[in-house]
Amino acid sequence: MSSAKIKRLKFQFLPWESALPKCKFLRLADDMLASPAWHGLSVHAKALYLRFKQKYNGGNCSDISMTYSEISDELNERTFVKARSELIARGFIYIVESNRYTRAPNIYGFTDGWRTWKPVK
Repeated sequence: MSSAKIKRLKFQFLPWESALPKCKFLRLADDMLASPAWHGLSVHAKALYLRFKQKYNGGNCSDISMTYSEISDELNERTFVKARSELIARGFIYIVESNRYTRAPNIYGFTDGWRTWKPVK
């Protein structure tokens, strides 16, 4: 068996998509964006989810740290905690390691629980 190299296509962002010719992009699937779990999220939770996705590098889906100070320019502390709780409750992220009583950041991971999330009636 020969090992064939995978040919990567060169991708260029359009001028309205990025100011840089080469930069990282975020993957968001249509079915997730159309899910009841996503539609019910607050705008703050959606913004926080995008920040989590920015930290994803392809191999750290269960090793993402996030602190309030990293997003304090966008959300106040109360809103950060509420948005994080929304993402956990609706199955987008989970806490891998809680470092509540230490000076280390919490570690989060992505989950597919949003697929089965149902609104409470």
